[in-house]
Amino acid sequence: MFCLEKAVTFVTEKDHLKLCADWIHTGKFIYMNEEIDVELSPAQKYQILKSYYASLHFHNDDKKALKQKALEDDNSDAALIVSKLCDYSLPDAELKQRLWEDITNPASKESLKELTLKMQGFWQRQQQPDLIAPYFEKYYSILEHIVGTRDREFSEAFMD
Repeated sequence: MFCLEKAVTFVTEKDHLKLCADWIHTGKFIYMNEEIDVELSPAQKYQILKSYYASLHFHNDDKKALKQKALEDDNSDAALIVSKLCDYSLPDAELKQRLWEDITNPASKESLKELTLKMQGFWQRQQQPDLIAPYFEKYYSILEHIVGTRDREFSEAFMD
């Protein structure tokens, strides 16, 4: 369902995220008290899960339960990537600091794929603006150094 695919990319408000999480937990798509005959695709579940994890409104136990339900019986590479991305997107100041250090460490031996996931998890501008605001100045102060010392692929990922 194309409309649903697009709609879940914009879900960030608490009540909407709770509604979407209920869709995953129950396996029923209920909207405005009406059950609609549709099954969420893995991509739709992933999008809901990522937004839910980045939200400040839910406890980590609730997030873990939703991840377990959304990814049950899904051993795909995409599910493993989403699981990591969720862990990196938690709204936690200490996590943001660790991710920033990992991302900007010039001696890092992590793959570009892993560092890109960390960047995506770090950058939660819609749901965590207060947590990332302290890094705006740091970003601009290190940008020239990153471009001058890191390879093109990393520099592009960092700028994105």
